[in-house]
Amino acid sequence: MRPTPDEIVRRISVLLGGKSVRWTPAAQAVGDYDGRDRTVEVFEVEAREQRPLLRRLRPERKRIEDVIGGPLIVLFHTPAETRRLFPEMSSRARYPALAQKIASWTRPAHEGDRSVEPQDVERFTIEAA
Repeated sequence: MRPTPDEIVRRISVLLGGKSVRWTPAAQAVGDYDGRDRTVEVFEVEAREQRPLLRRLRPERKRIEDVIGGPLIVLFHTPAETRRLFPEMSSRARYPALAQKIASWTRPAHEGDRSVEPQDVERFTIEAA
């Protein structure tokens, strides 16, 4: 089964240490170039981080390119440019890392664990102090 575009971009984010990544929206792409549909943007990346991040991507890049049908183009945006041009991406930049942390806190149900039905859980409210 082939991964979906959303799964690919999530995988790229994981490979890049949880950086906020998205496919470049067609409406925001400037110019017409080969690979426009295979371009990802990575947000809040200092110039000195770019090469190390590309090295982290290298082991899986060929597989990603096989799935997307050609070379992957990566555009980096510095933190200042992210805040200036893409404020909506700046606020989401730490979400993938947070999601990984939350996932590490959860554990799968084990055989023998008592299951709880939603109607058996007592409702509670938090009152102001």
